[in-house]
Amino acid sequence: MIDFIKGLLTLKESDYVVIDVGGVGYKIFIQSNILIKLPQTAEEIIIYTHLIHKEEVMELYGFLSVIERSIFRNLLSVSGIGPKLSMKILSDIPYNEVIRAVLNKDSVFLSKVNGLGKKTSEKLILELENKFKKLYPYPVDIQENIIGSEEKTSVEALMSLGYREKECIEAVRQVIKTEKLKSTEDIVKSSLKILAGL
Repeated sequence: MIDFIKGLLTLKESDYVVIDVGGVGYKIFIQSNILIKLPQTAEEIIIYTHLIHKEEVMELYGFLSVIERSIFRNLLSVSGIGPKLSMKILSDIPYNEVIRAVLNKDSVFLSKVNGLGKKTSEKLILELENKFKKLYPYPVDIQENIIGSEEKTSVEALMSLGYREKECIEAVRQVIKTEKLKSTEDIVKSSLKILAGL
């Protein structure tokens, strides 16, 4: 499994990017709504990836954060929803709104996505509601609650280890407030000590 790709952004299109890693160009499908968040071409970028291998085709799908990738993987687990529709959902609706819609059983909101009808939205909610209750009991948008790239990266690193979003945010905030740490590595190490005591 390719967990992430780090390299030079060489091409940006509406639904994919190409990243040069040591002279090899990786084509990665992305959400259309993240184009404005990407750096300029020839700049370094990290994309968290999900590999789909079917028959003779291998496709990489990329995300700017591990939580967006997590939502994508959960959407894929719903019968009748493939990678293209999952990306369409995340392109049309911010990931935190997808979480809220599922937890609030708001099929009308989800069905606004082109290609995702009311019946499929209801099935999505039915199959993901219990998963989301365990994974995201406190749906929060990291970018609205964490200021600064180091803090955001620290939260995402902790979440990739299996901790809940709200717990990670609270731990990171506590570390930054009390210890005045700046580097991601130090913030994560101190936050893990707090999380281990929960």
